[in-house]
Amino acid sequence: MQSRITAKLNTQYRYRDSGLLRYVFRSIDQFAPWVNKVFLITDNQWPEWLDYSNNRLVKVRHEDYIPSKWLPTFSSNPILLNLHRIPDLSDQFILFNDDTLINKPVKPKDFFADKNSVMDSAVYSVILSNEPFSHLLVNDTMVINKHFTKSSLIKKAPFKVFNLKYGKDLIRTILSLPWNAILGFYNTHMPQAYFKRTFEKVWSLEGNALSTTSAHKFREPTDLTDWVFRYWQIQSNEFEPRSINFGQYYEQVMHQKITKDIDKSIHSLLCINDTQASEHESEVADSIIASLDRKFPDKCKFEI
Repeated sequence: MQSRITAKLNTQYRYRDSGLLRYVFRSIDQFAPWVNKVFLITDNQWPEWLDYSNNRLVKVRHEDYIPSKWLPTFSSNPILLNLHRIPDLSDQFILFNDDTLINKPVKPKDFFADKNSVMDSAVYSVILSNEPFSHLLVNDTMVINKHFTKSSLIKKAPFKVFNLKYGKDLIRTILSLPWNAILGFYNTHMPQAYFKRTFEKVWSLEGNALSTTSAHKFREPTDLTDWVFRYWQIQSNEFEPRSINFGQYYEQVMHQKITKDIDKSIHSLLCINDTQASEHESEVADSIIASLDRKFPDKCKFEI
């Protein structure tokens, strides 16, 4: 029998189609035409409206890169932890989920400062404890504490840690200073810049823990997430500070703020998380899609 926490980690909102994927592709095509290839990962569920003859679009099945001993899987964590195994994936890549998109023009330097540094917001923070997903973030942070100390990054790159680009969220880091250990990181839930070599490095050191998560068919409270690689890049000083306001995380219940952000192009990146909004859930989702359709009315080069 599933525990209450495990059940909450695997609700219908983890699996259903929110209707955003079409606009993810349109946003990439319109606002990031410099992207070389888009790797679309599915479990053999291919949208009929995409043009698979486009040589910039690469279909990736789970069995194309996840070891067969861990398949089938119904958890996003094994899918993301093993991305470095995708054939022909560049060392520099940006991870999009189907609820993240680009809201106005962006450049490569918004994601990668150079070949050795991603753009990110390095803010230490106490992890929230009122949501089951927080268990997974604690697990990620415990791995990081095995290999790094908070003071090591502060001594190495103090102006990256205490940077005004983080705005009021810098207070989170300041409040965490009395603790020697890394308590956690502030997560922006945005399309994330990664180095494939970071995945390979962490797998070489924490292969057992990553394999344990990869073997889970559904999300478990003991899992690691791909954010362990993000934290590793930060603690390895392989980043440059980026404004905390570069992107914005929303839940669907915040639909009025979402539509305003889309219509006015306030933030460069958006995450529109699919959660139970209200008793008028379908109307809320429809209002967001309508706003996206106004912003991206035309088919993109990835569509038939």
